[in-house]
Amino acid sequence: MSASRPGESRVPATGATGRSWWRRLLIVPPVLLGAFVLVSFARDKAAPVQVERAETARPARVIEVAALPVAPRATGFGTVRPDRVWTAIAQVGGTVVETHPDLKRGALLPAGALLVRIDPADYELAIARMEAQQRSVEAQIRELDVREENLRQAVAIEREALAVTTQDVERKRNLQASGAGSQSALDQALNSMLAQRQRLQGQQTSLELIPSQRDQLRATAALQDSQLAEARLALERTEIRMPFAGRINEVSVERGQYAAPGTQLAGADGIELAEVAAQVPLDRLRPLVAGLLGGGSVEPDRGLPPLDRLGLEAVVRLRTGTLSAEWPARFARMGDGVDPKTRTIDVMVVVDQPYARAIPGIRPPLTKGMFVEVELKAPPGPPVPVIPRAALQPGDHVHVATRDDRLEIRRVRIADAHAGFVTVAEGLRPGERVVISDLIPAVEGMLLAPLRDEAAESGLARDAAAAPPMH
Repeated sequence: MSASRPGESRVPATGATGRSWWRRLLIVPPVLLGAFVLVSFARDKAAPVQVERAETARPARVIEVAALPVAPRATGFGTVRPDRVWTAIAQVGGTVVETHPDLKRGALLPAGALLVRIDPADYELAIARMEAQQRSVEAQIRELDVREENLRQAVAIEREALAVTTQDVERKRNLQASGAGSQSALDQALNSMLAQRQRLQGQQTSLELIPSQRDQLRATAALQDSQLAEARLALERTEIRMPFAGRINEVSVERGQYAAPGTQLAGADGIELAEVAAQVPLDRLRPLVAGLLGGGSVEPDRGLPPLDRLGLEAVVRLRTGTLSAEWPARFARMGDGVDPKTRTIDVMVVVDQPYARAIPGIRPPLTKGMFVEVELKAPPGPPVPVIPRAALQPGDHVHVATRDDRLEIRRVRIADAHAGFVTVAEGLRPGERVVISDLIPAVEGMLLAPLRDEAAESGLARDAAAAPPMH
């Protein structure tokens, strides 16, 4: 507060104080009005109404469980190998004077194509020499036949002569006995008879030797025949030809090279048949052979029935980044044991004409060394309940839509699993509805709005007929 100066009078400030007091009174009416409004609203407000919420049905795609005949299949993988492999080996020695112009690795050659020709001159000379020897023996045999005929005639003449000398001896013996002949004349006749008998004996001996001489000549002729056949065979072996249509896999000979007997000249793989030994897991093979055993075991005294009665169908597939092809195949046989590491068994299938229908750059031939997939298919079995694999929940549970459209979580027992579906042994009956869409969360007893998916049912039927294997 400032001090008043002398001579100045003090005037009280009543006007400013009065205005401040009236401003404070102006605040009271709005406050009272607001309080009145609040009290009025609180008195007139109705009590809250409780609304009961209706249960909402969850949309769900369902299929009706159907019992379908399933065609079991199994897949395995293996490497293609030719059914026939041939190695050209020189069986005779000589200089190579000719080779096929396409005798190169990878070339396809038809059956009978001449691959290599060895100089045949030595073998042709050997054949000419043996043919000359053979003609000489044939001439000796003809000469022996003529000699035999001459000896037969000579023997006949000597026998007649012996008969004459024998009669002469008897006559002279009678004359001597009667005293009309001399002893010297009888002795001379006896000497003539003995000489004639000796000549006859010599002719007969020569005649009897003719068969053995002929046999000897015939044996010589037979030996020459075999030697001539051997020489002709050696001449044939100077030409090495393809025994079947094939693909050359090795060449180790050139024109002008000397090939000793036993030298490997070339090699080829057959192209008429290809074989694949696919390794198939035992558990995938079981459904295919179950029908063969009739669900029973193998009796030792009866053995295993022939596998060719299974009626298995097979197909070989090639799948790469840019190429895809398949070939129909024939089930051939099974391996002789199980691989203890992979628990697989070799299943051999055969493909006819693996090079047929090949299109360069589009469809390759089925060649040696390709890693391919083999699929085996057995005839369909009895109908069984089938559901999609997507409908199977963890722990082998399925979501079932009950008759009153409530969710039931049910455990089932799976008989077999395939790529797109499973077969159910216990827990489902044909006609029941199985949920195939995801329910998150899935609460037992929740209300569903089922929508039947006929397209999924049709696809499941197709898959069961083809039974795509589980990879």
